[in-house]
Amino acid sequence: MKNLLSLLSILTLGLSTVARADAMGSGSEVFQDQMSVYQASCKKECRYPFTTKVVQSSSLDPAALRSLKDIAIDQAQIWADTILEGDYHSDGDTRLDLILAIYENGSFLGYKITYSEKAWYVGDCSFSYSNLSTLARCEEGRIHESSFVSPDFNSYFRDETDFANFDN
Repeated sequence: MKNLLSLLSILTLGLSTVARADAMGSGSEVFQDQMSVYQASCKKECRYPFTTKVVQSSSLDPAALRSLKDIAIDQAQIWADTILEGDYHSDGDTRLDLILAIYENGSFLGYKITYSEKAWYVGDCSFSYSNLSTLARCEEGRIHESSFVSPDFNSYFRDETDFANFDN
């Protein structure tokens, strides 16, 4: 019985620390299909029937802006299991950098958001996790990534052409 409880404890701990990415609400398959067609049509420049528009944060209602910021923060959490397992360290303060509205034949399909965090490349410097002041010796930049978000904010997934990347 003691071994069974130990095993259950380990499994519970493992499941609770797994970072999650993406959310699939109702209609997510249709939304994913629409975004796939959009990406195929807009590799360099958007072609009919798709158009895009940069959305200023100030033009969104506060609830929509909060939802997009929350999704950006949620999506950045997966970095702990991806880019941050390598030679990078981030400050954990996720910033919503770009909001792009996507339209097909004038109908709003959803958003593409780009988000980032201040980060450092720690592979070529004497960085110590116990002394963050050592980051001053490291190359500074930003980790950025993009995700698609449905109009109801219930479905979102990372843009497979723009996974987390470090730029200085």
